[in-house]
Amino acid sequence: MIRIACLHTAPGNETLFEQAAQDTGLPAGCLKHTVMPQLLRTAEASGGLTSALEDDVIRVLLALSHHADAVLLTCSTLGPAVDKLNQRSPVSIPVLRVDRALAQAAMAQGKRTVVLCATQTTVEPTRVLFELSRQQPEQELETRLIPGAWDAFLQGDQILYHERIIAAVQRALTEGAECVALAQASMSSVSKYLPACSPVLTSPHLALEQLKTLLLA
Repeated sequence: MIRIACLHTAPGNETLFEQAAQDTGLPAGCLKHTVMPQLLRTAEASGGLTSALEDDVIRVLLALSHHADAVLLTCSTLGPAVDKLNQRSPVSIPVLRVDRALAQAAMAQGKRTVVLCATQTTVEPTRVLFELSRQQPEQELETRLIPGAWDAFLQGDQILYHERIIAAVQRALTEGAECVALAQASMSSVSKYLPACSPVLTSPHLALEQLKTLLLA
């Protein structure tokens, strides 16, 4: 049995990833969830990922790696900590940030892409990641914050959260976006409200497909 340790900062992401694991054909029970919302709260209070917080996240990721075949950080705000870990002291198993597969898939299309973020602290790390994943210099790329979306999420108002994301998706498509990427894993819950042919990409399925390839090839 493979073991994928998932580090979450948003309550409810466990359910999203369990469904994504089932959809991608991963073995039942292979995901092991650790939920630490205090990490995201610290980032939000500091205006983003600080060096001290990055070190804390790396320590958690390393601890999880001792009992897993792969580690997946599902928080886009904290994603750069994975890159720092892999640069500074790479471990013997895959340690991935959930949005890297999303950025790679979106930018590989070479289409005009709009990336939507629900919270302010995700905007800059997301913009940098997508820029680094750009394959064609002339490809149009824009990163946008959805006003009020995260407030709705924190208040537990999933209906309003979904409405604001869907409205932002529709606006981006109306304005000519050929691909829309939802930067945060929690945003993927709106997929069930979008047409099957909608050019909207989300991160949980893409990240788990990437891990499936790495671990079961």
